[in-house]
Amino acid sequence: MQRKIRIEPIFAKSLFKTTCDNVVTLIQSVLQQGTVVNVSSILLVGGFAECKMVQNALKTAFPTINIILQDDSGVIVLKGAVLFGYKSDIISSRISRYTYGVSCYVPFDKRFHEQKRKIAMKGESYCIKIFDPFMWINTSIQVGHTIIKKEYSTDNKTGCMCRVYITNKDNVMYTDTGECTLLGEFRFSIKNPCREEKELKVTFNFGDTEFSMTVLDLESKCEKKEFFEIQR
Repeated sequence: MQRKIRIEPIFAKSLFKTTCDNVVTLIQSVLQQGTVVNVSSILLVGGFAECKMVQNALKTAFPTINIILQDDSGVIVLKGAVLFGYKSDIISSRISRYTYGVSCYVPFDKRFHEQKRKIAMKGESYCIKIFDPFMWINTSIQVGHTIIKKEYSTDNKTGCMCRVYITNKDNVMYTDTGECTLLGEFRFSIKNPCREEKELKVTFNFGDTEFSMTVLDLESKCEKKEFFEIQR
């Protein structure tokens, strides 16, 4: 005898509620951030867009916005990927989903910095693990966009270790409070090591699906480039 399981419609629909709510919340947050204005239509793409419960949830949440579903919504994403592979410049800009920054140290200021982070170097007091952003969340990034950061210094006589972090939080001060995620590390070694710190110029390039970080030793003109994946 073949066994069957029967599920009540109400229970089956409840399985999708959390997902639908998350989709609605994400769209609401984008609309409220002010990066887009006068939105009259929302185009649904991907196989999940064909789900009636997703469609109904969006129509209920955004009654004044036209919800559009294409007949081939399940393959639109694939078509876009193929088109991008043949003609990458079809996308002229992207919106940064996170704030990107590096970990650094700055002169210690008791008015703002935690005492436990205070260290002494060369007779001066510094605060460590400061989050220093170079790209902010919701920023429109044009293809080929380059940011030249202020000059840094080597943290020892042989070079430096640069750690790149991302966060979706506002006003993050430190990199080790759980508000940041380590994206990657960049180790730069200098030629002709000496006791004195050397000045470094760092260039960030957000030109494609990844961004590059180039460190230049201003004295020796030696440079190194590292690539990091842009998070979405």
